[in-house]
Amino acid sequence: PLYEDFKKKNIQVANLNIKRIYSFGAFKKARTFVKTIKQEKVKIMISYLESSDFWGSIVARFAGVPVVLSSRRDLGFNLKPRHVWAYRVMNHLFTRIITNCNAIKEAIIKREKVSPNKIVTIYNGVAISKNGSVSNVKTFKKSLGLDPDKRTATMVGMLYPTKGQKHFLKAAAHVIGKGIIAQFLLVGADKNRSEERRVGKECRSRWSPYH
Repeated sequence: PLYEDFKKKNIQVANLNIKRIYSFGAFKKARTFVKTIKQEKVKIMISYLESSDFWGSIVARFAGVPVVLSSRRDLGFNLKPRHVWAYRVMNHLFTRIITNCNAIKEAIIKREKVSPNKIVTIYNGVAISKNGSVSNVKTFKKSLGLDPDKRTATMVGMLYPTKGQKHFLKAAAHVIGKGIIAQFLLVGADKNRSEERRVGKECRSRWSPYH
């Protein structure tokens, strides 16, 4: 779906149709990709997750890309020992490693023996104007079915157990149980809806004493 969205917006996309990153087919595609990078004079390569980190960093260096960035978005829950070893060997190929929180940065330093100077933390978020209208905020709350005058705590993220929505729900139940006037908004989705149902069930079980 993302590929099609980019095409509709006239954003150039090279779909390599690689089925397995560690295969002879991926090696052949790498040669094609190197040619494309050189033709387009790509100056920055950004890779996400271990497969694209390993494959993309090698391709980028062969193509002569001056800036190669590895974007890390989690604490490495799914990394196997061979992945950690590969990162330790290949981290020198990255100009910088980008993390979205300092917890991930510290985990990489400890796990992969990377210099702290190589890692930059850029937090997820949206820049909101300091001059934003309060009335617009209230209107937006109303559109979500929220009380426009209550303080609101929000958590946004995919509904995976590793994202820690359970801690958000525990905090919400604790706050409400103390009689503090507030409301909580949990935003997210998952592919098979099972985690949505689990989180929804937990919401009802935790908050039912307070409604």
